[in-house]
Amino acid sequence: MDACPGRLNQVTLFIKRPGFFYGQCSELCGINHAFMPICIEAVDILDEEAQEEAKRIAAEEAKRIADAEAFRIAEAKRIEMEKYEAELARQEK
Repeated sequence: MDACPGRLNQVTLFIKRPGFFYGQCSELCGINHAFMPICIEAVDILDEEAQEEAKRIAAEEAKRIADAEAFRIAEAKRIEMEKYEAELARQEK
């Protein structure tokens, strides 16, 4: 599955036993992206409490990623505005 920076991907897996499984991103679409860690927690399909906890954690992680992306965009806009204002000040001299 290809990755797009700033987007969440989802895939369905059939894992035969519960536990934690680790890996890393194999895409080379951006700086340090190939070193992005992946952790999968496999839970028993009948364990509803574990499923609800996994959904809550996934929702929190998605919010954290969205907040980080919003901050990155706001910071880029702030930097560009500072450059623009500096250029205006330079032209007024």
